[in-house]
Amino acid sequence: MKIFQINDSTNQQTMNWYIAKMIFAIKAGNKNVPNEFDEQLRMISAQNEKEALFKARMIGMREDESFINANHELVKWEFVDIAELLPFESLSDGMQLTSHTHEIASPKPYIAFIKYQAFNIEKRTQQISFTS
Repeated sequence: MKIFQINDSTNQQTMNWYIAKMIFAIKAGNKNVPNEFDEQLRMISAQNEKEALFKARMIGMREDESFINANHELVKWEFVDIAELLPFESLSDGMQLTSHTHEIASPKPYIAFIKYQAFNIEKRTQQISFTS
């Protein structure tokens, strides 16, 4: 297995890249059981998988947070753990990073939401002006 590596000239150690899937539980109001989870993919640079797991967990724990939402409810984002840790082997145009299959009871609203998201991305890209 070839792993994408970076040479760090300051300490002469070869660093490998990993993709970590971090899971956060979102608790709102008086609910003790979370009804929402956030999955995030993060790039982690480390010498080996053990260090990558440690670093990913430290990042997740640092990002635990609480705040008051617009409904004046306490919202907590609590780091659960790392669900996946994959070596990032190489870069190529159009390569697949991850895949997640959804089973949806009503596909029309889901497809409409995806089209809306794509429309907003396209709209945002048209607002970018390229000046010299």
